[in-house]
Amino acid sequence: MTPHKHHDLIVAWAKGAEIQWYDGSTWLTTPYPGWGAEQSYRIKPEPKPDVILYGCVVNKHWTNYEEEGSVFICNIDTLKIKTDNVKFIFDGETGKLKKAEVIDEA
Repeated sequence: MTPHKHHDLIVAWAKGAEIQWYDGSTWLTTPYPGWGAEQSYRIKPEPKPDVILYGCVVNKHWTNYEEEGSVFICNIDTLKIKTDNVKFIFDGETGKLKKAEVIDEA
């Protein structure tokens, strides 16, 4: 006897996995999959975590750097500064900047 085409997904769904089906252009989450042999299904992927980066922004008037612009963004090792002063949060899925924070020097 041949197992159902979606056997492994049906078992995962029975154990609580979220299932998505492909409607021809996008994946949609469905609480009650129909399990039609002609349909495409998958376990809903886990979202990628956000990426958090730290750095420093300095006023180039107070440095020896001659590049154009008024500020210099770097990591702390570049200028031997003791602490980061900015935090950037990038969306793990799109890579786009979600948030930028100034870190207080308390």
